[in-house]
Amino acid sequence: MNPAHRSNPNPFPLSLAVITFLTACGKTTDPTPTETPQPAPSVADAAAATAAPDLSATAGAAIDAATAEAKAAELTQIVRKYAAEKQRAPKSFDEIVAAGYLPSVPEAPAGKTFAIDKNLQVYLANK
Repeated sequence: MNPAHRSNPNPFPLSLAVITFLTACGKTTDPTPTETPQPAPSVADAAAATAAPDLSATAGAAIDAATAEAKAAELTQIVRKYAAEKQRAPKSFDEIVAAGYLPSVPEAPAGKTFAIDKNLQVYLANK
């Protein structure tokens, strides 16, 4: 066959493949957005966010156990920031309040108190 007499290839198969690909065989996606999980803030991020968080929202009222556990995690960050900056562990929350890291001593649920363990972890303890 003479190369000068070659005919152009048929574009139909390629066009059909592109259309099929673009329509994805009639499949549709769910229009409901999915929630992307957010990474937990680091110790440095939590400490840098605020030196003295506003705990007044819970002042004067007992807080439930779930809220208390979340508050314990927040207080742990504050205690560790205090310890890192002062190069020593606090003896009590009064010491942390006096240094300006907390506006007031945190209130725990009835019959409980916040305590600091030897690893500077804040937890709920029985009174």
